[in-house]
Formats: sequence, C-alpha cells, structure tokens
Amino acid sequence: MRPDGYRLSRSDTLEAESIALLRQIAATCVPGDVVVRAHGPHGRPALDRLCIRAFGSLAAPGWLRETADADARGNRPGAVVVDPFWNWTTTDLQRYLDGADQDGDRFGSAELVRVVALGAPGQAVNDLVAALCAEDDGNAAVRTGFADTPRRHLVVGDLGAGDDMDPHDALALARADVALLVLPADSDVTAGSATGDLFRRAAFAVSMYGVPHVVVCVTGMESVSFSQSRFEEIRRNVVSFSSRLRFGDLAFVPVSEAAGECVRRPCEAMEWYRGRILLDHLDDIHIASDRNLIDGRLSVQYTGTAGERSVVLGSISGGVLRTGDEVVVLPGGEHTTIGALTSPSRVQGSEETLAEAFSPMAVEVDLPAGVTVAAGDVIARPGNRPHVATDLDLMVMVVGGDGGDGEEVVLRRGTRVTIATPGRLTPATISDLKYRLDTDTRHRDRVASGLGAGEVGRVTIHADAPVVVDSHRNNRLTGTIALLAEESPTVRTLAVATVTGPVSHDTNVVWQQMSVTRQDRPHRGATVWFTGLSGSGKSTIAAEIERSLVARGRPAYVMDGDNLRHGLNSDLGFSDDDRRENIRRTAEVAALMADAGTVVLVSLISPFISERARAREVHDEQGLPFYEVFVDTPIEQCEQRDVKGLYARARRGEIRSFTGIDSPYEAPEKPEVHVVPGDGGPAVVAEEIIEQLGL
Repeated sequence: MRPDGYRLSRSDTLEAESIALLRQIAATCVPGDVVVRAHGPHGRPALDRLCIRAFGSLAAPGWLRETADADARGNRPGAVVVDPFWNWTTTDLQRYLDGADQDGDRFGSAELVRVVALGAPGQAVNDLVAALCAEDDGNAAVRTGFADTPRRHLVVGDLGAGDDMDPHDALALARADVALLVLPADSDVTAGSATGDLFRRAAFAVSMYGVPHVVVCVTGMESVSFSQSRFEEIRRNVVSFSSRLRFGDLAFVPVSEAAGECVRRPCEAMEWYRGRILLDHLDDIHIASDRNLIDGRLSVQYTGTAGERSVVLGSISGGVLRTGDEVVVLPGGEHTTIGALTSPSRVQGSEETLAEAFSPMAVEVDLPAGVTVAAGDVIARPGNRPHVATDLDLMVMVVGGDGGDGEEVVLRRGTRVTIATPGRLTPATISDLKYRLDTDTRHRDRVASGLGAGEVGRVTIHADAPVVVDSHRNNRLTGTIALLAEESPTVRTLAVATVTGPVSHDTNVVWQQMSVTRQDRPHRGATVWFTGLSGSGKSTIAAEIERSLVARGRPAYVMDGDNLRHGLNSDLGFSDDDRRENIRRTAEVAALMADAGTVVLVSLISPFISERARAREVHDEQGLPFYEVFVDTPIEQCEQRDVKGLYARARRGEIRSFTGIDSPYEAPEKPEVHVVPGDGGPAVVAEEIIEQLGL
C-alpha cells in the first residue's frame, strides 16, 4: 500500500514536497534505514520520528544526497529512522498523529516494543488487536494499533491468519519483539483442522524469524464456558507441538476478547487463572536482553564529509560502539578509529554527543579523513567480524508471487534475484535448492524443483559481489535479508530469508542420500544437551533419563564428556580452541545418532554460549530437535561434591584452564530446562525433564 495523501506529521509540515518525499521513502527503504532530511520549520526535522510500512529497494539513493547537499546554508542534516514495519491506513496514521498532538512525542521516554498478532482465521486476530488497543470503532481496515503501559509504548500489528504472508508481513515478523499467536478456544492445534493448520504455519514462521517472545492467546473462552480444563488441554497440545520449534519464551493467556477480559482487565469468570492479563504481561517481558550487545555492527546508509572528517549515518545493528574504538570497514577491510558519536535525530543547534551507542540506535559517526566508506558497508570490530562472502546458505520463505509483470516467480536453481541489505543492492543467482520444507511434518523434499509463493526451503545463493551478513542465530538484524525480483519495473520482494552462514567451497564432498529416511524409522530422535560446571550433576541426571527411556523401549544413549576424551576426542586438550573442537565433534556425532532415532543425552561442561549455539545449529540445519538443559549448581556445591579433587588441584595451580576457576563459564540465557539443586533428586528431575520435553 502506498501512502498517497497521507498526512506526514503535525500541521506545520503538511507540504506537497514532504508528501512527494514520503512516496520516495516508501519506494526506497529497507529495515533500519536512516533517511537524511534538511530541517523543517521551527528547527525540527521535516519528518519527525515517522514510522511507515515501506519496503523495497535502496537503489540509487541519490535523492538523499541531493537533499543534504541542497542545504546551501550549511546546516547539518537531521535524520529520522524509517521503520518499514506497519501497513498504515489513513485511520491508523490519523490516530497516531492525534496521540502525538495530545502527548507531545507519542513515544516520550517509554520503551518502544513491536508486537505482531497472527494465527487464526476470520476476525479473531483483529478482535484481539482491537481489544488490546482499546479500539471500539469496529474498523477492520485498522491493521496497526497502539497501546500504552506504565513503561512501554506498544505498536501492535495485525497480520491476520498468517497463511498468505506478504513481504511486509514477513519483515514485520522478522523485526518483532513479541508475537501473539491466536488460537480460538473451540479449536485445536492438532493436525486435520483448518484452524490448527493455520496456527501451526504461523508458529513456524514465528520460529523461523526468531521472534524472542511468544504469547499464545487462547481467545473466545466464553465459547467453552471459561473452562480451565479446556485451556490446560490446549496448553499441553501447543507445548508438545512447539517442542520442535525455536521459541525462546512461551507464555499462555486465556482471553475473552469480546469484553476485553484478561486483555486489559481481569476476568471474573476465570478466577482459576492466576497469571497476568495480556497488557501487564507485555509490560513485564524483559526485552533489553534480546539485543545483541556483543557483536559490534554499524550498518552504513549515508556518507558525507564535514571539513576534513568523513561522516557516516547509520544504525547500530549489534553491540556497543564508543568514541576511540578501533574498527574495520567491511567488505573493504580498511582499519580506522571512531571519532565523535552523535545522535542524528536532534534539533539544530542542540547536538547531542554520545559517549557510546548501542543497538538499535541511529547515529552519526565521525571518521578520520580519507577513510573509504560507502552506503551499504558495515563497520565492525577487527576481532569480531561478520561474514563477508559471495556464497550464502539461506532459509527462505517465498512471500512475493510475481516479478512485477504479473507472472508468478518460482525460486529455482539459476533464478536471478537481487539481495537487499540496508544501504545496498547486490545482484545474485540461486545456485542450489537443497530442499523444500513441509512446515507441518518437517519433511524435506530434496527433489523439489522450485519454491513457489508461501513455500519454505533451504537454498544457496551466489552474489555478484561480497555481501556482509551474520548468522541469523547470532544477529536477527544483520542475519535477515530480502530477495528482490531482478530488473522488475516496480520494486518487488520475492522472499525474506534468514542467513545460516557462508557456504563451504569443498565441492568434492557431496551428501549421499540413503534409501531409509528418518520417517521410516520406528522412533524419532533428539539431542538433549546438558551444560554446567564440573560436578554439577549433569551426567547423573542424563544417566537417569537414559535408564528410564530404555526401560520404556525408547533408544537412548549418554555421551559423557570424560568418556568422549578416551576415544573420539582423545587428541584434544583444554585450551579454548580444543574445547570448541570437542563440542563441534560431539554435536556432529549426536546429530547422526539423533537422525537414527536415538535420544542422545550429551553431558559436557561446554562453557561457551557461541559453541553451544553452533551445536544447536548443527541440529537445526537437519531439522532435528535440540534441547539445552542448564544444570545450575553453585560452584561451592560443585567443589563439595568433587570426589576427583579437580577443583582443589585447579586452585593449587596444578590444572590450568579449569572452568569456573581460571577459565570462564558462560551461563545459558534461554535454556529449554533450568535445573537448580532445590528441584529434587536426580530421579525426580529426570522424570520432570522427560515430561517437559515430551521425550
């Protein structure tokens, strides 16, 4: 939808020039773009914190440079962050601007949280969004609502059933903080029902794009007489189904949306529900920890000069950057140092100099003169770089049906596309289709010839020039790209993809397809990865689970860290590099055994978050369940249990690089299971894990 005739800001900026500019923005922006704009009346940027739903090409952004250069008075340009997140209708925008007129800055100091709702057919999603945002006008055209909590400003998008996702829906999902999965109380998630099929497809999309917080809203509770047993039945079914998905945080709220009960106020008919109402839950979710504050990334969208300095405008897409930091400009590889950091959204004459900047801030950065940097480059730390590659491995959801000429486009080997990353377009070719994925059964069709609209699959792509990306698991912002139709008369997004990583070029090794598939085996395998300090009880719990499963006729096997070092990993020591290789080998073997139908119980200290994430990726790439269990025993108790005397020897300096003493342990942030000493004995904990994971 194009924003023709939309009111842009407050009454002092209703100019034909601004309307034309908005049309250009709608055609040329990708997520996170910083749009340079000369200051408007009263010293304010002419586009004041405008949020529009706009996705397309950033090709030939010369008009941006012309706008800045045309400021003959020498004023430094202002900037706004354009968020291509929501499909604004005229009603949506008017309500937003009315709020801004009443409240000054609609956002104020409140934390902005992006929420999407999807998953159910008919009016269920729209009714929930209306109830959450206190809308009573019944306007079905309103796809974006607003809700304020004591600490947050919520922007809530209605994506409908999610069965026919368009490019903007997929991008909204890829950038959302919270997903509300809507499931009517009189339906179910099990296979065979139309509503259940829609819900499962929506849940898969939420998992694929890595939305960190998921709330299942069981709506229409009045239709089942507010039954607690029905709510608990749905909860069990969803938990069982979602065990194969990657949900970091899963919660459930029963809702009677017709009256707004358990949405904005408690429901007297559901006194049995002791949880928080939906609005309070959204106010409480811990969003800050979702940001990647480790991998420093600055996506450059505009470059210029100021005297003898180079100036870049861009958005922080990861980590923290500070004045004086040594950085590298990619893909070129030139090293330089950050000068001043300035907030670009400012009133002229009152510039705000920053000591540091972090995701998702938009910033202006001064660099020494002569540094070669261009729109589309990424600035990173020399010792922590993103991938720079021409060949990428992608998970793709096709969301655009045609290439702009009305003819349906199917992604297949040889299809020419354009990779869109913030600030840059790169022509590319689909080099291989590895498989088409059935999002319900997880069956991989390795003989599929192409991917059509609404289909998901794994592809490799060859770019005509190096592309700078991260693995999606490490960074959602730099790990999500769009594939556009090449040479289309209008900008057309064909697919929104997540980056698995760069492609290995060892073409002499080819995967051999076997006649017996995973579906032919009598049992479904999985890997349960126990992590924790030495002596925490990992192996004891794993052994109890193994004993219990085998007694029930379920194949299970414990891969203990000490045992592995007697054979498979006997050539490895305990340096950081050897520990990483120890985990890599173990993960690959565990995946093979899980593929064969065995529940693999890995017991390794595995102290590094990144290496445990890689172990998970090995399984995700093959569609195998992977569960992380954090056995969180304090080091004092571990030392008391230390029958081998390892801690004592480490404290005397006889053992070096001992985790917890002179080598760090990075605790999991979101394990599937978190075990503490007070949870009970090994047998009790083992049975609880079996039940919780559905083993």
